Amino acid sequence: MKRADYKALRDTVRARLGHEISVQELLGLFKIRVRSYQNMQFFMETMHDFGLGVEPSIGDEAGGDDKVIVVTAAAVSPPAHTAPADLRPGMLPQRPPTIGDVPSAVGGRLRSVTSHDSLKFTVNLMRQHKFSQIPVIDDRTVLRGVVTWQSLQSLHDKSLPFTLQNATARNAECAETHQELFPRLPIIAQEGFLLVRGARGEFVGIVTVADIATQFYESALPFFMVGSIEGRLRTLFRDFGEDAIGLVQSYEKTGRIDDLTFGEYENLVIMAEHAKNPQIAASADANWHKLGWSSVDRRDFVRQLTRVRKIRNRVAHFSPVPLADTDLDELRQFSHLLDHLV
Repeated sequence: MKRADYKALRDTVRARLGHEISVQELLGLFKIRVRSYQNMQFFMETMHDFGLGVEPSIGDEAGGDDKVIVVTAAAVSPPAHTAPADLRPGMLPQRPPTIGDVPSAVGGRLRSVTSHDSLKFTVNLMRQHKFSQIPVIDDRTVLRGVVTWQSLQSLHDKSLPFTLQNATARNAECAETHQELFPRLPIIAQEGFLLVRGARGEFVGIVTVADIATQFYESALPFFMVGSIEGRLRTLFRDFGEDAIGLVQSYEKTGRIDDLTFGEYENLVIMAEHAKNPQIAASADANWHKLGWSSVDRRDFVRQLTRVRKIRNRVAHFSPVPLADTDLDELRQFSHLLDHLV
């Protein structure tokens, strides 16, 4: 999510403060179509970043037409059961990505012509927008085929009349937004594109090789950046000793740095006022002294750790919504800091 989009979403949601809104409309502002664990995690974390929440909370039983009220974060009732705030090491994504997770599949980017348009008009559209292909669709649901630069070349090679019908290739691969993405990657690689139908059968988007490359970049870049940060932290904290490491572990007390969650990294150097108990506070003081970082502000370092943890959890959950530019900048800045410390 770009910074401008993030700010626009924040302002739009804040304008609903104190007002009633349907669950479907509210989630639609976040472009959430399916209430998966990952999507709702993104929704709740983003609302928290905005200083907002909803009453009542949106559970699995809530219908799309049910009403909630946007409130300040301080006014949100505490949940009866709180899920672990951090991901256990090695936790895997809970669902595979779908076609609809690719922004171009549902982002209204699909440009098409009808069978009544001229070929000249079609070619001009392709040139103006630098399209490699453009579908021929009637009534938003009836696919006649696709015009490509290859089909246009074939038209010239066969000396056929310059008409839209002659330039239209009939074999065009399609998919629906709810279908899994990975099994269809070979089709996109071979054909160069995949047309996408919505829930009502209408064509809503297109996924091209370039879209997949962009999606991979936006997903993989923060994933590997976070992995690199975790590796550096393990290197920096490895000498703390089994007792200090085991003290912050919430589950099995292995005393091994590789078994810590990101939140447990924080507890290794946490400030006393935020520690769970005096023992952890004392151990954190000793750990920080052992690092010997005279030029690093401890409070600021822990704050950065906390912000990176929140970003890390969204990345590890494979949220379909790209990270904001500010989040990527946060990862880069912390990574640069660790470069100087390792």
